[in-house]
This record gives sequence, C-alpha cells and structure tokens, in this order.
Amino acid sequence: AYFKYFLRFIRKVRYLQKNPTQEKIKLDIKDRKILLLLSQDARMTNNLLAKKVALSRDAVAYRIQNYEKKGLIQGYRTVIDISLFGYEAYHLFLQLNRPTAELEKKLIKKFQDFPFMRAVIRYSGKYDFELAVIAKGIRDFDRILDEIINYCAAYLQDYKVVICAETFVGRIFPKSFYDLENKTKSESMKGLICDEKDKELLMLLADHATLSYQELGK
Repeated sequence: AYFKYFLRFIRKVRYLQKNPTQEKIKLDIKDRKILLLLSQDARMTNNLLAKKVALSRDAVAYRIQNYEKKGLIQGYRTVIDISLFGYEAYHLFLQLNRPTAELEKKLIKKFQDFPFMRAVIRYSGKYDFELAVIAKGIRDFDRILDEIINYCAAYLQDYKVVICAETFVGRIFPKSFYDLENKTKSESMKGLICDEKDKELLMLLADHATLSYQELGK
C-alpha cells in the first residue's frame, strides 16, 4: 500500500525550472546521445562527447549551449550514493488539517533546517508534503520521525512512511530515449571514510557537477 502511495503522488512532483520555456524542442539522434551521455557523466569533456557522437567539438559545444539557453538543461547535479556512508533513505508523506499558506511557509522553513532532510516536496492531492530524509538505520529513523511528528502534531491529520530498501534501476531517460549500452561498472566502496575536505567537495559537486578542478580547488 505504501508503494502505491509513493507511485501515486510522486507523479505530481513539479520541478521549478531555472529557465522556464514554452518552446517545444525537437531532438535528433545526436541530441539524444549527447543528453544521455551528459546524464551519465555531466563532467564529460566536449572533446570526449564529440568522439562518442561523431561530431566536432564546436558542434557539441553549440548544441549544449542551445540546450541550456532553451531551458532543456536546467543544471548539473552529482548523484551521491548515501549508503556508502551508512545511511538509508526514508520518505514521509504528511497530510495536514487544512493548512494556511502562512503555516505551510513556516513548516517548509522548519523542514529545510532539519539536518537529516534531503528534499521537501509540496503536493496538491491527499498529502500536502513528502519529506525525504536519511537515517542510519530504523532506530535513528524512529528518532527523526518522532521529532517531525511532534513538531507537526497540532496540524497533522495523517502520515505514511515509505522505506527505500534497495534501488534496482535509476534513469534520467527511459531506455527508449536512446539505446546506449553502458558497460562500465562502478567498483565497490563500502565503508568509505570522508574527511572534511571530501565533504566540502561533495557538497559543491552536489549542485554544480561541472565545476572545474581550479574552481573546486579555490
């Protein structure tokens, strides 16, 4: 039942575009391949992209600039495997009792400030919010859940929990978008230990995956 709730409401998520556009964009096979390659590695150089799609470097650069200008590409983010740090993903769906706009703003501000919060998503269906949190096991999540529920108790009507135990597939595009076999396999890094510099790098890359090494160094 929880999985049905997750699928049912995740479709209502709206992404707030940085460069909104109403213009329809037509893609040829080269565009599709460039976009797929960038979705797999946003830091891939134009030289390497050019080799893989059989275009010149300048042609690739022009196409990418066009994607960004038209709002097709909204940004470049790094996907980080939180399980390597011992964390698990949990999703909490909150149904509030007819919240006012002022109350929603207050709750969103509080949710954003929680150190364990990954995402806050606003819905217009049965549930008002989805909170994506991380925890080091079920006991840690119970503590987090109590903290959230206690804060919302006066406004809360109902809630549901979805535990993301394992991801079997994750794609930016469906397989039908472009059939490109990815033969590389990431090596296991279980038990990864990060120092403060590692954490700073990951925080920077999380929202700006294409920062140059020079910018990262600074």
